[in-house]
Amino acid sequence: MANNPNANILTASAPTWQNWSGNLVYRPAADGGNYYFKPTNLTELKSVLTEVSKVSGAIIRVALAS
Repeated sequence: MANNPNANILTASAPTWQNWSGNLVYRPAADGGNYYFKPTNLTELKSVLTEVSKVSGAIIRVALAS
């Protein structure tokens, strides 16, 4: 989040997701829950993992962005 005065505040979102070929689409649940997090440091990552660990059956997937 470049030029964001609140860059230290971890934000979550629930965007609609589609793969490059368009044959897989994910639409978030209607309850407004967040499922997509983008931590920028170890503290934020720990916070996300703590939150997700409270959700029964949650699956965590990680991608490294360069």
